Amino acid sequence: MGYQTSSNTYMPTFTPSLDAAAEAGIKFQYYYSDHLCSPSRASILTGKSLIHNGFSHQVASETTPMGLPLEHKLLPQFLKDQGYLTHMVGKWHLGMFNHKYLPTERGFDSFMGYYSGKVHYYGKYVLEKTTKIYDFHMNEATYADTETYTLQLFDERASEIITAYSDSDTDQPMFLYYATQGIHDTFYAPPGSLTTSDQRKLAREVLADSGSRDRELLTLTAAAMDKTFSNLIDYLKDAGMYDNTIIIVASDNGGCSEATGSNYPLRGQKNSLFEGGVRTNAFIHSPLLNQSVTNTTYDCMFHNVDWMPTIYGMLGLDESTLGAIDGVNHWDQINSGGDQCYRSEMLHNIEVDWKTDGIDTLRVGLRNGDYKLVYGEREGGWFGPNDFSEIGCDTTPKKFPPFGYFFDITNDPTESHNLIDEVDDALLWKFWSILDAKFDEMASPAWRYTVMKGLDTWIQNDFWLRPWISDEDLKDLEDDFQRTMQENSTVSIDGGHDHTSHERSDDAWNEDNPCTDFIDVGCITQLSY
Repeated sequence: MGYQTSSNTYMPTFTPSLDAAAEAGIKFQYYYSDHLCSPSRASILTGKSLIHNGFSHQVASETTPMGLPLEHKLLPQFLKDQGYLTHMVGKWHLGMFNHKYLPTERGFDSFMGYYSGKVHYYGKYVLEKTTKIYDFHMNEATYADTETYTLQLFDERASEIITAYSDSDTDQPMFLYYATQGIHDTFYAPPGSLTTSDQRKLAREVLADSGSRDRELLTLTAAAMDKTFSNLIDYLKDAGMYDNTIIIVASDNGGCSEATGSNYPLRGQKNSLFEGGVRTNAFIHSPLLNQSVTNTTYDCMFHNVDWMPTIYGMLGLDESTLGAIDGVNHWDQINSGGDQCYRSEMLHNIEVDWKTDGIDTLRVGLRNGDYKLVYGEREGGWFGPNDFSEIGCDTTPKKFPPFGYFFDITNDPTESHNLIDEVDDALLWKFWSILDAKFDEMASPAWRYTVMKGLDTWIQNDFWLRPWISDEDLKDLEDDFQRTMQENSTVSIDGGHDHTSHERSDDAWNEDNPCTDFIDVGCITQLSY
């Protein structure tokens, strides 16, 4: 969900319940996700940054033998150790090639949703070339509904979980991880029961203003998402659970401008280390909050790796039992309204693209204090609600360009003034020294080449997505491919990098390295043998 989704002219009509809950709770002024969906999910559930959780490069495609490494213990597993019941509804996107990577094997008592990055909102399928593969599951079994809108099914499942919990009279606490599909593209009109006539009327005005049917459908999808959130509050109240519940709402990445999302006035979009790709919306809503902090804003930097220890803090649990993580516990500050901030540095990512044309290239983003360094980033525009990027958010440049950016992000949050030619050498060296140390501790990425072996398994399974690598064929996490890729890497951060100002070189770079769309293998990392 883009930075501007809940703060522009139209959205109060489409997201009234979310806006009201945010206003009655604590809104996060400086909340940061990761730049893509799989990485953010990995960070939230592990409390570890991308260089440590294995998701520094790419996402977990259903055709890729890639998943959140099993060495990481996840938030639901930790909570189960504390006696919690754990349920998940929605999008997984952390690996499904082997059953050990499925949500019910990673700490969730139940799961309803899909394994891949996105499915058809009604048909529940992903397309593998021209073949429809259905991807919707209850626990590890197929869920054969190819007609009902996904958000409607998620809404019904949330009601079932809450009602069953209330009726059980159990003393066990419950954790529900609700990863809704809204507002991910590709959009389809939601059923009328999830939107109002005023919303549908205003959506037509959006179409007239933007000239984009996708933008119209995005606003209606946001309205449907908002309705399911309103229903969730009602279910909790009807079950007598609302007064003892803490609700966290957070986006997983910036909006995709090419799919009519908007992060304006921030720079960039999803799959970018500029602010538009990583600075997103979040809030906490709960009757358990101290009344003095309700209807306020948390003005400290908060990264999504901080959720795990902060949740432990709000539950009164011992965060030292979480082991070595990158997140920090903000709860005392959040619930007291004090003036101490616990985070002054954020590593957005260190990403290496290996051996494209025999050259390894680098993309990094680091915030330290008032300043931010970005290197190797290509997409640099500012896109409003009616001004969309022509570059897709799933587009991966064939190589990261040698462009450096340095911003006084506190005073220039829109990243309008690149200081790379003006910054003091000592300050720039400080940033590269921090990155050098972090590069040395970087874990082997979980990314693997795409292989199509799963397709035969899915076709044989009546065209349903399911794990396609057996335990016997499951390779060690540090397999030969990864070791070779790491050992032969030519990238080094030691000593920093020369910085070519993007403003002076962008036209020449784009001319030499054209990138048009996802199927143009001339500009996209080749992902298959």
